[in-house]
Amino acid sequence: MAGFLRTLHLISRWDWQQEPLMVDLGGDLDHDAIEVIRTRFSAWRNVDPAMNAVSLFVASDIDPDGGTWTQHEMPPKVVAARMSTLANAAVKFLREKGLSLNIQDLFYTSLAPYDFIINLRPEIIRDHSALLTKYKNIQHEDSAPHGDRKLRAVESFVRDLQSCYSPNLHLFYGGDQGDVIAGLWNPHTLKPKSWNLKMAYSTSPTGLGDIENRDHEVVLNRRSILNEISRLGDSMVESVEVINGEKDLG
Repeated sequence: MAGFLRTLHLISRWDWQQEPLMVDLGGDLDHDAIEVIRTRFSAWRNVDPAMNAVSLFVASDIDPDGGTWTQHEMPPKVVAARMSTLANAAVKFLREKGLSLNIQDLFYTSLAPYDFIINLRPEIIRDHSALLTKYKNIQHEDSAPHGDRKLRAVESFVRDLQSCYSPNLHLFYGGDQGDVIAGLWNPHTLKPKSWNLKMAYSTSPTGLGDIENRDHEVVLNRRSILNEISRLGDSMVESVEVINGEKDLG
């Protein structure tokens, strides 16, 4: 427990946008190694100031590169920011509760900061047999424990959605105790762009009332994507609820 709380405190204080995280794994993190890591961190931020490739820079005396485990948006900066927010909220909660803390309460967080929520059908979550009847390709997993089967089914759905709609959105699922999938839109993809044939996502035109608009700019069609998610989820999804930005869906 002490290790968990120390890690939580470290994450809450880490300014990952401005500082590298350095871990002394082999006992050789001396001044020279630290300077090498700082130089590589500065180089990454210079070539990738928007942090589209590396958001979290985590290095050690054994691995001074800093991007071995985090390069290629692992995680994306949207998720990194969410991690910091949750860590700060958890540390604040710890200080307020003190010795009366129930550790389970740390893992119940508000859904308000998310952009949308995918509510899973309660009957599907409770009874996996409905999924087995609907999807023949997972019948061979019938011998697995109920919790494991449910978790695999929902996680597979989340992976499919993330694969279809990445990097336009990021999804969060809390495991077998969760009845919802939370989502955030990638702020970068919400900006109007000039339409072109290479766009691999649903769009809608902007500036329809502006006759002088010759740029043919389009925006991410969030309403259409949420409707697609609902259809893809079929009997697994109860509803899709918009938390933030409902007026901007179009």
